[in-house]
Amino acid sequence: MNAVEQALYTRLTGYAALTALLATSTSVFNQLARQGATYPLVVFTLASETELNQDPKREKDLVYQVKGVAGTNLLDAGAIDNQIDAALHAFTLVVTGWNTYWL
Repeated sequence: MNAVEQALYTRLTGYAALTALLATSTSVFNQLARQGATYPLVVFTLASETELNQDPKREKDLVYQVKGVAGTNLLDAGAIDNQIDAALHAFTLVVTGWNTYWL
């Protein structure tokens, strides 16, 4: 995992209201859930990466998809989605080696 993915993983696995809905407190996976993983779980993956190259500073615009997977229960998936939103919305991730800012 890169520094952004590590920060995202740490935030998701450290958010108790989310992990209470998952099979285990570490049921958060980068890109793919491991084979045999128990539902419900969370998967996140890099959806888009753009190097902005607008000034001498290095800037990247990263978009991650984060989704809850609950097997067959749509209500559980919705509850997980709500907690993913609560964990990440308006939260600034601390990413080692980078500054995070919004315009």
